[in-house]
Amino acid sequence: MNRLIKRSDFLKALSLGTAAVALPGCAGILPGRGGRRKRPNILYIMSDDHAAAAISCYGGRLAGVAPTPNIDRLAAGGLRLENCFCTNSICVPSRAAIMTGQYSHVNGVYTLADVFDRDRPNVARMLQQTGYQTAVIGKWHLKTEPSGFDHYHVLPGQGRYHDPVMKEKGRQWRDGNRGGEERKGYVTDVITDLSLEWLQGSDPDRPLRRAQGRPLRHAQGRLGWAGTQAVGYRYQSRRAQACKTN
Repeated sequence: MNRLIKRSDFLKALSLGTAAVALPGCAGILPGRGGRRKRPNILYIMSDDHAAAAISCYGGRLAGVAPTPNIDRLAAGGLRLENCFCTNSICVPSRAAIMTGQYSHVNGVYTLADVFDRDRPNVARMLQQTGYQTAVIGKWHLKTEPSGFDHYHVLPGQGRYHDPVMKEKGRQWRDGNRGGEERKGYVTDVITDLSLEWLQGSDPDRPLRRAQGRPLRHAQGRLGWAGTQAVGYRYQSRRAQACKTN
């Protein structure tokens, strides 16, 4: 069932982290009415170039061809935004805005070529200062080394879809598309495995915040099929059906 929510109420909820996915087993406390309440674990997943038409809970033309049941389940149990706007949607500026909560003219990142100021206050730093464990795994694309994160495994630039190179915290950082070590496998699988590895090694007595950037949608329609063979076979008949109906 759809629920309407005012923009101001949504922004208040977002600032508290309640618009993110809360994971079980949370620890930590926040002051609340009538006592103390637990702070939520926060899992933020950012999927590149994932248009509303490609998410089946929006009922677009691809809903029957390529359904997204897991995303639909999150929408059914949470909020689905139906009237939202973006002032700068491209990779680097959008990430700078999400990290800082500032428009491009304030945070200084207008285009793909601009460099993010890692010394600028950001949401990860703020959560880290309140006792959260923080990590970012996957696509980063902000050129400079992530700040405010206890751990990171990030792709240099856009990254490769097969056998990706990953930059790891604790090893020498090189800005831009330089540096990193190759990881065997498909990029989505590599990101998922590294994410689970970090989660399993985290402190269960402290709340956590993890950001995950998944770049695969970036390639579709531009580089041909960049997914795994197994996923390709799964949707082969549906793609053929879509071509016939369109």
